[in-house]
Amino acid sequence: MSEIYANLGNICGICVREPPQKATTRPEGLSLGWSLLNAAFSNKIYDFNRPCRPLRGTKSKISVYFFVTRIILRNFAVINFKAIFMTAETQPNPERRGQRYAELLCDFMFKRLFGSEANKDVLIGFLNMILEDAKIVDVDFIPTEHYGLTEQDRKAVFDISCNCADGRTLIIEMQKGYQEHVRKRAVYYTSYPICEQGRLAKEDFIKEHQCKDNGEEFRWDFNLKPVTVVAILNFMFDHDASWPEDRYHSSYRLREDCTNEIMTDVLRYVFLELGRFRKRIWELETTFDKWMYLLGHMHEMVDIPENFQTPEFKRLFILAEIGNFTASELKEYENSLKSMSDYYNIIDSAEKRAREEGREEGDRD
Repeated sequence: MSEIYANLGNICGICVREPPQKATTRPEGLSLGWSLLNAAFSNKIYDFNRPCRPLRGTKSKISVYFFVTRIILRNFAVINFKAIFMTAETQPNPERRGQRYAELLCDFMFKRLFGSEANKDVLIGFLNMILEDAKIVDVDFIPTEHYGLTEQDRKAVFDISCNCADGRTLIIEMQKGYQEHVRKRAVYYTSYPICEQGRLAKEDFIKEHQCKDNGEEFRWDFNLKPVTVVAILNFMFDHDASWPEDRYHSSYRLREDCTNEIMTDVLRYVFLELGRFRKRIWELETTFDKWMYLLGHMHEMVDIPENFQTPEFKRLFILAEIGNFTASELKEYENSLKSMSDYYNIIDSAEKRAREEGREEGDRD
């Protein structure tokens, strides 16, 4: 205990002598705070400024109270530094403290990784991995809201939409909950950029021929640019009986029934089914495997595993580290998590209610 008192005196800038052993009956190894409190009510207390002179009575108690208060305040300030100086806006949700990396499937993180100019290279690397024949070198983000041909038509809002240098349009979607007709929805989504190409072609034609003033009607050769949908699904959908249970990557195009000849490369639909990905971290072999694992499990990690020690994945971990978020980013992240939690609660409640109604209907029968 004498070493503890000596170190304490050095830290606080005062001279402290250990109280006599009879001043406390607590065994060595208990907290210093308890020792000081016991010493405060003992008969002999040493003056902290002049340790060789014993003090008694009121003066001794005042000296000890001052010393103990000073120590408590210093410890409180050091241990709780973040809690003292962080405002309510910047403090993370107490339920999520201890989580180092963010959940990649919430809207905020999905758009942070794949939908921002600053992290465009992350999106390009991800797309080139999935679309092996694409060879994308750059993308330009375009508005995610797309309107129909008339005001009465339904508006479609994509998660992320961009154009490539070769004119290809890419739609990147993330679906958290099960949707029965997710493939038909993807087909519906591609109709918007296809119609947009026709509208822009007509505008260009009118602009060009108005200058010539020859009164020609709109003509177009229908040379469409490719449109590709990449959908990341936090579930799995049904395939035919021959489909391997663990195959999580599927790619569809328009092909001839008998010869398998591709009718056109304009439309392509790629689906990543996280519900089919069951590999454990030591079973990951390809970059594709590692991406799929991170999409579902990064928020559970406390450090960068050995098989992720590459520049590409290290940068991904940095972007996902909650400690690197600004105050506004942290607030957006928490709000995104709340929205995701509310969504799952609605789904769970609907399923529970459906089961109860089914049981009630069965009982009546």
